[in-house]
Amino acid sequence: MKILYDHQIFASQTYGGVSRYFAEVIHRLPASAWEVTATLSNNHYARLYGIVRCREFLPQVDFRHKGRLMAELGKPYSAFRLRRGDYDIYHPTNFDTFGFRAAGRRPVVVTYHDTNFLTPHNYNRRMARLQHASLKRADRIIAVSENTRQDLLSHFDLRPETIEVIHHGVSRLPAEAFAAIEPPQRPYILFVGLRHAFKNFTTFARAFSLLAPRYPDLRVICTRTPFSQEERMLFRKLGIEQRMEVVVADEATLARLYTDAEMFVFPSKYEGFGMPILEAMAYGCPCLLAEASCFPEIADKAALYFPPDDSEALAAEMERLLCSAELRHRLTTLGLQRVKRFTWERCAEEHLKLYKSML
Repeated sequence: MKILYDHQIFASQTYGGVSRYFAEVIHRLPASAWEVTATLSNNHYARLYGIVRCREFLPQVDFRHKGRLMAELGKPYSAFRLRRGDYDIYHPTNFDTFGFRAAGRRPVVVTYHDTNFLTPHNYNRRMARLQHASLKRADRIIAVSENTRQDLLSHFDLRPETIEVIHHGVSRLPAEAFAAIEPPQRPYILFVGLRHAFKNFTTFARAFSLLAPRYPDLRVICTRTPFSQEERMLFRKLGIEQRMEVVVADEATLARLYTDAEMFVFPSKYEGFGMPILEAMAYGCPCLLAEASCFPEIADKAALYFPPDDSEALAAEMERLLCSAELRHRLTTLGLQRVKRFTWERCAEEHLKLYKSML
């Protein structure tokens, strides 16, 4: 058995949840069971695990649509490998449909991560069209959560028996990998990820502003991109500008941030899976989540929840956690137990089982 994974996500992402998912699964499959058709890749995870052995593309230069350009440049070789036909199953790593004609009648597996591009606040006509075409061609579909499976069935005319739920795993760096990183000034609340519309960051900022006057030493640390002008204007309006900080964090720095945070707050209204939830629990960080999307499916009783649009309720739950070391300890213990259910080894085994069932 041989699975052919195309280049798409390993060309378009340097870091990111989707490329990490594919890299974590692929490198745990038997070496003879897979091939990745990447000719250009700057992807951290693919290189970390040795699943691509191709050239980097201008690694020191960043520009708009660089990933999209790399994905386009990689199409000819991927199409060539697909036409050669020395594989059993084609598993595209993103939703560009270029490979389906080259794959001919061979079985296709598609992984569906979320329906963000179909929601009114984030609708993207091109992505909706590509996703529909990919799902229509797929012989089997992997949904990363039961919530995502139900979203698929509500948005598309699909046969339920073709959709398999396979949860992601989580991996934890050993303590020595981040022991040398200077811990940030405490106490702080951690926010991980992007901050645009459906991530509900504004509700979080407003909740923190309600809490901040009573806790003058408390800060918020965010990861990813620098604050926008609009965000800084919001902070000034709320009186919290000096309490908000951004850290551009690699994996080791992020591990340190999770480990030392008072809590991790995830106010997002929708995710296909919510990988930061598992990461936080794996590092013993108490979790406070919006009661929405797949979050109760992933965290179950190992987190506290709040109504996603209620900043006052969020502020109250944050204060409840800050005031109770016993509650923080209980959530930490439950979280460490919960993440044992989510391993990349189990995820890879379930992929392998699915592939074998198609032959």
